[in-house]
Amino acid sequence: YVPNHAQPGPAHSRMPVDDQLIARTARKLSTRQSHEIFGLGLSFCRRVMLALGGDIQCRSEHGRFTEFTLSFPPALANEPSLAPAPAPHRPLVGLTALVVDDQALNRAIARALARDLGLRTLEAEHGQQALDMLRSGVVPDAILMDINMPGLDGIATTRLLRELPGAAARVPVLALTANDSPAVLAAARAGGLHAVLIKPIDAAALEHALISALQGSGDPSVSPLAPSASELLNTRRVDDFGRLGLMDELPGALMDMRGHLRALEQAEALDDLDAARDALHALVGLSGECGAKALHGLARRRYAALLDGQASSAPVATELRALLEATEQALAQRYGVQVPA
Repeated sequence: YVPNHAQPGPAHSRMPVDDQLIARTARKLSTRQSHEIFGLGLSFCRRVMLALGGDIQCRSEHGRFTEFTLSFPPALANEPSLAPAPAPHRPLVGLTALVVDDQALNRAIARALARDLGLRTLEAEHGQQALDMLRSGVVPDAILMDINMPGLDGIATTRLLRELPGAAARVPVLALTANDSPAVLAAARAGGLHAVLIKPIDAAALEHALISALQGSGDPSVSPLAPSASELLNTRRVDDFGRLGLMDELPGALMDMRGHLRALEQAEALDDLDAARDALHALVGLSGECGAKALHGLARRRYAALLDGQASSAPVATELRALLEATEQALAQRYGVQVPA
């Protein structure tokens, strides 16, 4: 019997116990029949240890201690090793990323994500500071560039750094933005950016984009990366639907959202701002209720801009429809939700 606070030696463990404790231990390890005790439990334990190639021995001094010593055979060479599995290959470890953003919180988030991927990070608070760093000889392996910044925005900054001499002009630049409209993508392509990452940034998407940019041929082909399920869905909300037995309601809700998008398309074609506001309002509410996280976020931003009188340079319904289709695919793959054809 070895209590938790015993101090085991190299070969065995020893702890003085009293007679009553010895008796209780013997009873636990014995087979009882009527009122007599037969020491079959200890014999059985020893047979098991011998069958495994080991042994068990007991030594006791009445009133002082009882000591059990267990010995085990050495592991064979062909037996599975308990050594830890080798660490996965991390191709970005040791590389340097320059984070350019005028918001301190956004820089902190991008810095944390980059460091989690093994990257070293540098920071610039605006485009001009980033250009000054590059002109001074700093050449990072990649640049994470915010698009909307005062003064030089991300696209203008990238266009200017492409004109710098030497290696600085060839550094891959990834845009970080909450606006993935066709107009922004076209401007990013013309400005020499390699990819556009939509905020909030997903760690897996960032890693994929960085690896693709660093292994690319140097000829940028800008497109928004497909959002992951964690970006598209509020999984806690959808899980609640399952827990409450409401999953059958989701296909109908998705059909309703398609209807709101059709109404929005018609309103945009007729330049009917009131109808567009009504369609966006309905879409914001329904997408939030159904856990369509990315769609809800974008629809809410577009609705707020419309209320403020800010006209979009591209059809709002087009970008929302792309997100709805991606949301439907994520729901089908993760939860088996199928929308009627």
